Amino acid sequence: MNLRASLVLVVAVLLMGTQAPALAQACFTWVLRSSSDPNDPNRPSPRYYHAMAYDSARGVTVLFGGAGSSYDDTWEWDGTSWTPRSSDPNRPSARYLHAMAYDSTRGVTVLFGGWDGNYDGETWEWDSTSWTLRSSSDPNRPSPRYWHAMAYDSARGVTVLFGGWDGSSYDDTWEWDGTSWTLRSSSDPNRPSPRWNHAMAYDSARGVTVLFGGYDGSDDGETWEWDGTSWTRRSSSGPSPRRAHAMAYDSARGVTVLFGGFVENYYGDTWEWDGTSWTLRSSSGPSPRSDPAMAYDSARGVTVLFGGDDAGPGYDGETWEAGWCKLTLTLKNAGPSCVDIDPNDPNWIPYVYPPGTELTLTAVAAGNKSFKKWKIWDPNYCNDANHIVIDTNNPVTILMSADRKVKAIFKCGGGGIAPPLLALLALGGLALLRRRRG
Repeated sequence: MNLRASLVLVVAVLLMGTQAPALAQACFTWVLRSSSDPNDPNRPSPRYYHAMAYDSARGVTVLFGGAGSSYDDTWEWDGTSWTPRSSDPNRPSARYLHAMAYDSTRGVTVLFGGWDGNYDGETWEWDSTSWTLRSSSDPNRPSPRYWHAMAYDSARGVTVLFGGWDGSSYDDTWEWDGTSWTLRSSSDPNRPSPRWNHAMAYDSARGVTVLFGGYDGSDDGETWEWDGTSWTRRSSSGPSPRRAHAMAYDSARGVTVLFGGFVENYYGDTWEWDGTSWTLRSSSGPSPRSDPAMAYDSARGVTVLFGGDDAGPGYDGETWEAGWCKLTLTLKNAGPSCVDIDPNDPNWIPYVYPPGTELTLTAVAAGNKSFKKWKIWDPNYCNDANHIVIDTNNPVTILMSADRKVKAIFKCGGGGIAPPLLALLALGGLALLRRRRG
C-alpha cells in the first residue's frame, strides 16, 4: 500500500467501567431544566402536595393538582417544555395529597384520593385526552383518605396502594386492576405499621414495590417490599427517618431513587436503593424541600422532579432532572496534518466516570479525510471476533456497563504521513492523551 496515497488513522479510546467506592458520586448530576416563575402561563405554578406519573407510551410526565392554591390542572412534561392538557369540566376536583401511578398495560394514569375540602375516595384515569371517573361509591374500595402512596406493578398489571390518613393512620394494602379494588393485606402482622406521608416505587427488575419512611407516630426510616403476596422488612438503615419525600424507580440502572423530605428540617439529599442497601448519591441539586413529586422518564433515562415546599417565600416551581452523566466527547481529525487535536480541547482533562455513564463519541474529519467506522470491543477479548462490534454510526453512544475499548477509524487520502495518535480515556481512572510517533 502507498502510505502517501492512503492512510487509515485509528484513534483508540479505552473505556473502563471500574470505579473506586470513594468516587461513587462522581458522575451523578441534578440539572435544573425549568426555573420557578409564578407568572409564566407556560409551566405549572409553584406548588406542593401534587402528584406525577410517567406515561411511557407517549414519553411524557403527567402532573395533576397540588396545593399552594388548590389546583385541578393537568400538565405534561416532554423533556423540553410543559404543556397544559385539560380544561374539561369532567375532571377530578381541585385537590392535593392524592397519589398517581401509570398503568402501562392499559395506557392510563390512575389517580386516587386526596383532599378537596373533604377526604376523597374517587378513582380517576387519564388517557392522554380526558379524565374518566372509574370508582366513587363502591364500598369495596379504599376508604377516602390522603397522604397514601401508590405504584404500578407491571408484572401483575395492578396499581398498589398502601396506608394514608383520614384522621387516623392506615396500614391496609389495596390493588386496582382497572375494574375494581381488592383488599390484599389487612391482617398480616408482618406488614408496615399504620402510616402516612411515605413514598413507594415499583422495582420492575425484582418485581417488588418498595416503600420507605412516613409518619407512624414518629418519623420512620424502614424499607419494606411488597411482592404481591406479602410484605418484607428489608432495612432499617440508610436515609434518616423522614416523611414528605419522593421516590421513583430508575429502570436503566435498577435502583429506586429517593429525594428530600422533612423532619423538623428540610432534606436535600439523594439516595438509591439497589435491593440490598442504600447509597447516598448526592447532597447537592434541588434545594432541601418537602413534598415534591418525582417520576422516572424511561425514554430519556432521567428522574424528573417538580415543585415542593423549600421553606422559601411561597412554594417551588422548579423542574429538575437527575441521572448518570450523559457525556459527549469529540475525537477531532482536523487541521493541515492528518491528525491535529487542539491542546485546549476538553478531552484532555482527566475525568472519573462510574458504570452507567452514557458516553457519546463523535468523530470529526476535515480536509480530504473522512470517518470510516468505529470498532468497539472488550479489552479482555482482544482477538475474539464474538466480542467485537463494528459501528458506522457517527456519533456513537455507549452505555457503560463494563470496560470497553473504542477505535475511531478515519480514511485519509493524499498528503504526508502524520503521526498516529493513541488516546487513552480511562473511565474509572485518569484520562491520558499521548502523541506517539509512527
